[in-house]
Amino acid sequence: MNGPEFFTFLFHIGLALLTAAIARSKGRSAIGWFLFAFFFHVIALVVVLFASDLTEIDRKIERRDTRVDRLREQVRQERIKTETFRAEASARLDAHDRMAKIDTRPEGALAAGLEPPHLPAGDEPRWYFESEGQARGPEPQSALRLRLARAELTEDTLVWREGFEEWVPARACSELLS
Repeated sequence: MNGPEFFTFLFHIGLALLTAAIARSKGRSAIGWFLFAFFFHVIALVVVLFASDLTEIDRKIERRDTRVDRLREQVRQERIKTETFRAEASARLDAHDRMAKIDTRPEGALAAGLEPPHLPAGDEPRWYFESEGQARGPEPQSALRLRLARAELTEDTLVWREGFEEWVPARACSELLS
């Protein structure tokens, strides 16, 4: 190798080492990036400079997983507290029932074959409405009118009831706006 070829070779080696060092600092394979940079020179350096930092992404994922684990533990502890509270409340109610010689447990009524009371269906039409991309309802017309009055729903909210062929904006339904 003569002088200029030797310096070109050293330049390629130096560029490849620089690219490999940057890649390693971003959590990527130093050897792979060294070889890539040795053959594709400046292109590899530009690509590695704009590549995302995998170590930062790994740290974010680790922080998220830690938060998720902490929240799961909190939920587990809340379930234990809730179950303990239910057991204590049930024991108190059972003691009260024994003293009063009655059975207020819902299982007792259902086991005896009693049906829960049914509320009569009103004459009001039952409406469905769109909220956050989901169909909600059914709700009586008076409840939907109240939601519109409180601005919980807008006149552009899509609504539907039995008898309609398709969803329409609330402003197209005079019975909701009057």
